[in-house]
Amino acid sequence: MRSTTVLLVSALLVVASDARAQEDLDSILDGFEDDTPASTATSEREGSAPPSAEIEHESSWSVSGDVYLATSIAYAHDAPNGSQPDDRGLTKLRVGSHLELDVEWAGVEGHASGSGFRDLVYPIKKRNEFNHRVLQTYEADLEWDELWLRVSPLQTLDVQVGRQVVAWGRSETLRVVDVLNPIDNREPGVVDLADLRLPVAMTRIDYYPGRIGFTGIAIHEQRTDKQPEPGSEFFPSGIPLPGRERPSNGGRDTEWALAVNGRFQGWDASLHWARVFADSPTLDPDTGLLKQARITLVGATGNYVIGNWLLKGEVARNRGLRYFGIPRRRFARSDVLLGIEYYGLRDASLSIDVVARRLHGFEDQLKRVPDVAERNAFESAIRYSGSFWNDSLRVTLLAVAFGEFGRDGSAYRASFSRELRSGLIAELGVAVYEGGHSSLFDAFDENDRVFMSIKQSF
Repeated sequence: MRSTTVLLVSALLVVASDARAQEDLDSILDGFEDDTPASTATSEREGSAPPSAEIEHESSWSVSGDVYLATSIAYAHDAPNGSQPDDRGLTKLRVGSHLELDVEWAGVEGHASGSGFRDLVYPIKKRNEFNHRVLQTYEADLEWDELWLRVSPLQTLDVQVGRQVVAWGRSETLRVVDVLNPIDNREPGVVDLADLRLPVAMTRIDYYPGRIGFTGIAIHEQRTDKQPEPGSEFFPSGIPLPGRERPSNGGRDTEWALAVNGRFQGWDASLHWARVFADSPTLDPDTGLLKQARITLVGATGNYVIGNWLLKGEVARNRGLRYFGIPRRRFARSDVLLGIEYYGLRDASLSIDVVARRLHGFEDQLKRVPDVAERNAFESAIRYSGSFWNDSLRVTLLAVAFGEFGRDGSAYRASFSRELRSGLIAELGVAVYEGGHSSLFDAFDENDRVFMSIKQSF
C-alpha cells in the first residue's frame, strides 16, 4: 500500500497549497452545459427570433487533429515462464493520429473524426510470441470515430443522426446510468472514462421547450466493450474464449433510450430508461457461444450546488443480467452512486465518488472466474485535477479502489502534461496496480508502468 499512500499524500499536499475559494455558482454549473444543446441558450435569450423568422446561414468548415508518439515501460513483471510473452520493459511504442472535420452549411451541422495507430513494439519484440488476436487488436487500428449530422428544425428541437457519444453519467470515473456507449478497456486504468467511450450509430432527438427537456435515442449499431485479448498483458487467464454471436445492426436488435432532464437554480435532475444489450457478453448455454444479454435500465441522476461544493448522485436498477456461473438465469442489480466535488481551489478540483452495487438472487458460484461477482460490491474513486503556470502544466491524481477500502484490488495513476509550445504537449505518468481478494486484480498486480507521450495538435 506504499504507492497508495504516496499518491494520496501528494494529492492532499497539492490541494492544501492551492486551496482558496475562487468560483461562484455560475462557474461551477458551466461544466454541466455539455449535455445541453447549444441552441438552448439562444432560445432563452430575450429578443431571440421566433422559429418562423428567416435566418441567413453561412457555410463554414474547419479541420483539426493531432499526431502523437506514446510509449510505456512495465517495471514490475517477473521473467515469463515457458513460451509466455515477455511483458517486461517496453510494452508500447505507438505512433498515431486523430483527425476531425466540422462543417456547417444551410443550418446543418456535421462532424467527422477518425483515428489510427501502429504499435512498433511488436516488430521490436518477437512477434511469434504473441497470438493472432493480440496482434490484430494491439499492433494496429484504424477506424471512424464520430460521424454525424445535426439539424434544428425548431429552436427547441435538435435531431442528430450518425455515430456519436452520449454521456449520461455524472461521474468522470465510475459508471451507473452511463450505459449507451461501450468503452475501450484494453488498458485498464491508464485512460480517463471520457476518452474511453466508443461512438455508436444512433438517432438522437432533443426537445427542450423550457427548463424541462426530453431526449429520445435509437441505437442502430451494435458494438461491445474492447476488452483485453487472451494472451495479452491485462487478460486474467491464458484460456482462450469461445466464439461470439453478435446482435445485428438495426431491425429488432435496435436499442432504445429515453431521458427527461430538468435544470433549475442551483440543481438539476434527470430520469433515464434504456433497453440495451450488455456491453460484455456471457455464455449462451444453448449454443456454447458468447452472447450479449438484453437488459433494461431504469435510473435517475441529480446534482446540487452548495457554495463551492457540488453534490451528485446516480441510482439505477438493471434487469436481465446473465453470468457464466448460472447461464440460464437472469439477474437484477441495484446500483447507487454518491459523489462530492470541491471547486474552491485555484485552477483545480477535487472529487470523491462511491458506488454500491447489490446483485439480487446471488449464489456463491458467481464468485468464480470469469464472473468474479459479489452479492454486495463497492467501488470508490478519488480524483484531483489542477493546472499551473497559466494552464501550461496539468496534473491529475487518481485512485480507484474495488471492495471496502480496496480489499478486492485497486489502481492508482498520476499524470503530468506540459505544453512545450503552442499545440505541442508532453505527458509523463505512472500507473500502479495492487491485487487483493479478487482474482481479477491479481492478474494486474505486476502491470505497474511508466507511460510517456508527445502530441502535436493542429
